[in-house]
Amino acid sequence: MVPSNHNSPLGHSITDFVFINNLFQVNAIANSDNRFLDLVITSCRDAYVVSPSSELSKCYKQHPNLLLNLPYNKLVYLKPKCKPRYNYRADYPSIVKNLKGVDWQTKLSGCENIDLMLIKFYKIVDDLLEEYVPKQTLNKSKFPKWFSTSFIKLLQEKEKNRKRFKKYRNPRDEIEYRLLRSRCHAMYDKCYSDYRNNIEANIPKNPKLFWSFIKHKRGSDSSIPASMNLKDQVVKTGPDIVNLFAEHFASIYLPSSTPPDNFTLESQCCGSPQRMLCSLAIEEIEVLKAIKKIDSAKGASPDGIPPVFVKRCGSAVALPLSLIFNRSLADGTFPSEWKKARIVPVFKKGENSDVKNYRPISILSCFSKLFESIVYPVIFRLVDSSISDSQHGFRRGRSIVTNLVPYISNVSNEVDSGRQVDAIYTDFSSAFDRVNHSILLRKLCGFGVDGPLLKWFESYLQQRPQSVSVNGFNSKTYFADTGVPQGSHLGPLLFIIFINDIVDKVSHCKVSLFADDLKIYKTIVSVVDCRQLQSDLDAILQWCRCNSMTLNANKCFHIKFTRKRKQLATEYKLDGTALAEVNEIRDLGVIVDSQLKFTSHINKSVTKAAQMLGFLKRNSGGFRRQRTKILLYQTLVRSHLEFASVVWNPYYAVHSQRVESIQRAFTRHLAYNSSGFSHRNPYKERLIRFRMCSLRERRLLLDMSFFHKVVSGQYQCSYFLENMPLRVPRTYPRGKLKYIFYTPPVKSNLGRQAPLRRIIDEYHSLITVMPDLDVFHDKLRVFKDRIGKEEKGP
Repeated sequence: MVPSNHNSPLGHSITDFVFINNLFQVNAIANSDNRFLDLVITSCRDAYVVSPSSELSKCYKQHPNLLLNLPYNKLVYLKPKCKPRYNYRADYPSIVKNLKGVDWQTKLSGCENIDLMLIKFYKIVDDLLEEYVPKQTLNKSKFPKWFSTSFIKLLQEKEKNRKRFKKYRNPRDEIEYRLLRSRCHAMYDKCYSDYRNNIEANIPKNPKLFWSFIKHKRGSDSSIPASMNLKDQVVKTGPDIVNLFAEHFASIYLPSSTPPDNFTLESQCCGSPQRMLCSLAIEEIEVLKAIKKIDSAKGASPDGIPPVFVKRCGSAVALPLSLIFNRSLADGTFPSEWKKARIVPVFKKGENSDVKNYRPISILSCFSKLFESIVYPVIFRLVDSSISDSQHGFRRGRSIVTNLVPYISNVSNEVDSGRQVDAIYTDFSSAFDRVNHSILLRKLCGFGVDGPLLKWFESYLQQRPQSVSVNGFNSKTYFADTGVPQGSHLGPLLFIIFINDIVDKVSHCKVSLFADDLKIYKTIVSVVDCRQLQSDLDAILQWCRCNSMTLNANKCFHIKFTRKRKQLATEYKLDGTALAEVNEIRDLGVIVDSQLKFTSHINKSVTKAAQMLGFLKRNSGGFRRQRTKILLYQTLVRSHLEFASVVWNPYYAVHSQRVESIQRAFTRHLAYNSSGFSHRNPYKERLIRFRMCSLRERRLLLDMSFFHKVVSGQYQCSYFLENMPLRVPRTYPRGKLKYIFYTPPVKSNLGRQAPLRRIIDEYHSLITVMPDLDVFHDKLRVFKDRIGKEEKGP
């Protein structure tokens, strides 16, 4: 229950206080004047307020009786199932020595198929694991993890002495017991202090320790409740819970897709590719380079072998893996063992006991992802030039910012000119999981993939077994008959290949695409423009029908961008269902409103940052180093205030100050805990003391960094080259040009603050005071240093 009209300093102060302290306002009952005068603020998220059935007391009509309901049942979580597993702090030199002593050419060359090769490879690896890697069962200790062994022994001795004193009542035992108790108190403080200091010191290198510390403070070892429900079905045991998750996740996929009757991989290809790629060969050195890039901090894969084992034994397993990779590509068969995926449900939002509120996260074999990481760049180089310029997802030199900056700049310029722009946002239902394999293979053929390599992709996609794993419980296996593999390297690339030709169906409008997030927009001057926009929407719907995809009409929206008093009434339909018109919409994490003021996005970002600032204050109270707190602030808090700031950089002072208020509060918190420096010192002095710069200066730096990447070609988008023309003087200038880029005239602040126009104006302002600043010559690091706005750190 956030107040809808609180755009005042007092309103912001109240809401920020609530969010920083992790509180909730739960009263939704208005008084006789339809106002909320009585606020119920609590730290309990599940509390709610109702009107009592009978009048509890006589009161004014402006203050009705309220009945507060507080839950008293503590949620019980599913207990982990403890079972033996390998402890990979092993004797790796001996394992490497044994692996290098194997004649892999002889062992693997005589196998009939790729699956037999993999069985032999795993047999050798498993035997070495049994010999050199110890097993352990992780049982939950009754003592906190920061208790040292000596402290546990001291506690046991104290308890033993206490029992003896209670039994015999010997005064000497009482003295000894009191002495041991005081020693335990002192050691408790020391153990916890050492544990906390260790976490604080390792936050930059090992942030997992910090999150385990937070998890322990919350007192939960699991995130899955012991009772889960799906529709009317309720289960309360570990095996039943994972099977219920599996049932729900399996329902997302469509039945097995079959190609048309006249379709064959060899003859039916779409398009006329400039290059054809039929086979690949992988050398041992390529495998070794890929192994060095593995993140060893990741967990074990479905085959039980974690990335740390692969990385530590990289020099020994590179040869057998190269033999397996090449055999797989030559035969056009992807190993069955590497298709297996372990699915971990992750909570999204809503009731955490409802299975529908979880999304599946797929964990694949480390060897499988290593294989894909080598194949990926080859396929990407083949298809990248054929991918539509409107696609910004999963491509090098593209990002959310490169998608939104052209879109917002175009719309801002049109609205500044007094015109109306209509945009339609579409939503695909489970897009990545509904990809038809037969159609995808035909499109791959059209991009130039053929022969054994195309057959390899067919084997890679089909019959991929999955099972849900929660707290040591594993579900029954189900198969993904459609879709691209989640958690893989090739999956996102295959999806943008699949959806690439949807842009060709849009004939009259501009289109912007980020993976499956598609929006079309057009300047509306007359009814004819509305009909053209509707015809493009109908063409997209027809593409979906031909490609076995589904548009969710309830999540597709229409928004008008204009400042005209008399707007042209428009209505758009999707398969007969009228699209809902909205005044603001969330676009790739940025809330865009019809006036392009971004007020809602700024308030939402500040609210989220205030919540994270409260989280930081509550959980870092014992940290002594300012550097640690500043690092946590930059990671957890400031990131929300700077996400895609190039798009929504505020140009009203009230919005800029609203964003800056979060950093003001943080620096005040730092100063309050600093010796010899008062938290009442001005904000600028606090910034100098902690070697920080204001968020306004940070946004300028981010704008200029984006500008440099555009000019240097790191961001690849034709829109920037088309709309950043150089200013060419009519006569030879005597001095240095004041303005390098041409900027067309505008009518209002909206056109002046359009992202691309604003960035160019900022650069022109900088070069007037810093003549040596050269975006064409300086490298990015030098460019930032010359601006002089980058933080040096504490």
